[in-house]
Amino acid sequence: MSKKFIVKGKIMNPAKPNEIVEVEVLPKSLINAEIESPLYMDALKFEISSKENLDITEMVRNFFNAQSPWFLALMINTIAKNKLEKSLRENDFSQGSKVGHWTVSNSNKTEIIFRESLGFIEHRLSFCKVDNNSNTFRTMSSVKTHNKLGSFYFFFVKRVHMKLVKFAIRNMLRE
Repeated sequence: MSKKFIVKGKIMNPAKPNEIVEVEVLPKSLINAEIESPLYMDALKFEISSKENLDITEMVRNFFNAQSPWFLALMINTIAKNKLEKSLRENDFSQGSKVGHWTVSNSNKTEIIFRESLGFIEHRLSFCKVDNNSNTFRTMSSVKTHNKLGSFYFFFVKRVHMKLVKFAIRNMLRE
């Protein structure tokens, strides 16, 4: 069965997964103020084909709900899909709210930034609506290591990070 987007009670068909493009981090993005002197930053742009104009919270809910249990375990430390769905349904994505082990560090009407700190590494993941008149979004990442363990860890993670983010977006966009 194909995955569909549920927006304001209506079912929408997603865009094709090949519409994911590597781009620059938006200069005015909130993520730029999150980590001072990040070691690594990246950004991906994608468009969701929908007759409805999605807001950022609807896109984020669809992103997390579309992931498989093994990927959720990797990404947000949970495989309990029903617990995640309830958390997402009740979440307003205000500062301090949580999705799994990710905490919202900042948000506004067009961008939500999640943070994760493992002590030796800090990671920020931003979801941003690029244009209020379209369903074009960006996901942006920012990483900073704090010691040799963080550098060693990120040496391996960096090689698969972009592939994992693209995989997660494709899960959301896949028909």
